[in-house]
Amino acid sequence: MLAKIILSIFMVCVVSANESLLVTKVPGNVLGIKTTSKAWMSANFVSIKTYPMVSIKTNDLKANRLNFEGGTKNIQVKALYDGKNIAFLLKWRDSTKNIADRLSTDSFEDGFGIEMPDKLDVMPYVDFGDRKNGVIYFMAKAGLDLPLQSNDSVLFGQNETKQTDNAINVTEEGYRFFGFRTFRRINLQNSDTTMDLRYKNGYWLGSISKQIVDKFSNLNSGAFIVSFSIYDGQKAQRGRLRNLSAWIVVKLEGMDTGEQLAEKMNEKIAGDTTNGEKIALKNCSICHRYKQVTRAPKYMAPDLSFIGGYGNLEYLKESILNPNMVQVEDFTKTAHPNFSWSETNEEGKEISIMPSFDWMSKGKIDDLLAFLQTLK
Repeated sequence: MLAKIILSIFMVCVVSANESLLVTKVPGNVLGIKTTSKAWMSANFVSIKTYPMVSIKTNDLKANRLNFEGGTKNIQVKALYDGKNIAFLLKWRDSTKNIADRLSTDSFEDGFGIEMPDKLDVMPYVDFGDRKNGVIYFMAKAGLDLPLQSNDSVLFGQNETKQTDNAINVTEEGYRFFGFRTFRRINLQNSDTTMDLRYKNGYWLGSISKQIVDKFSNLNSGAFIVSFSIYDGQKAQRGRLRNLSAWIVVKLEGMDTGEQLAEKMNEKIAGDTTNGEKIALKNCSICHRYKQVTRAPKYMAPDLSFIGGYGNLEYLKESILNPNMVQVEDFTKTAHPNFSWSETNEEGKEISIMPSFDWMSKGKIDDLLAFLQTLK
């Protein structure tokens, strides 16, 4: 009997269509919980797939290549809440433990991040939000096993640095993003947000705890969306170069909400993927690269190689039919100085250079969407 109980505790579920990440309610206080807390035994791990964020490129060609070649990675996630606070635990395999050397320009650290909308009723662009709808992003990185000087937190832009039981200085950072280049730093000391990071036996464990409702986000609806990121320093991942999940529906145990949200986030479309691939080759590959289709100039438009992994159906449909709905700012002018993803029209309004495909028949749109959802 005891063996069955232990097996059920450590059972790993897989998030698929219409499934959600269930947050287990526990007594006590989960704010400040560590990766090693026994409270995590109350919840099951759920397996979530992450994809290389390749939509944008940096001017570090080697890092771009390593990021792309790294491919998809599964992470395991579980979550707890006590009625006022919520906590997430991430676990992922990484055969190399990378601790950043702050005095080196080519040394990068392992770490993880979690993002969520700053409003309950919107679904922002999953990679750092957009101009109209922002996201809150919390990130923890493995720093040097050395004490920081008193002025280092200002010099290196670190909100907080702490020593964990496995002798890793964990750098915690918080941001509110409104697009690739528009962000505001969050002072974690004023937000009751704590993070922890631990490496053992080839696996990283990362935890974050925060209030369900604070001045940065409101998660008290019983169901909301989050996205998880992991960074592999061995592959020079940092900033936007990382592995990213789609928006995942999170449901608080004991609250009967979230079914419609889960259905919306996991929606698939019935279409002819073979015909959709032909349509993409004819209409999309002129500007966009994806997988082995590389005839478009580099940096001319976002790379679509994994867009079906972290972009849900609503976002893909919106991008095709109304590309001006969400303005995605150029990631960096130095990475692609010869191309701009937006322009100013005669009325002085900034619009996307991507044309709308609303002239296409519904059947062809459905086929194209079905194909794009296979890019993962």
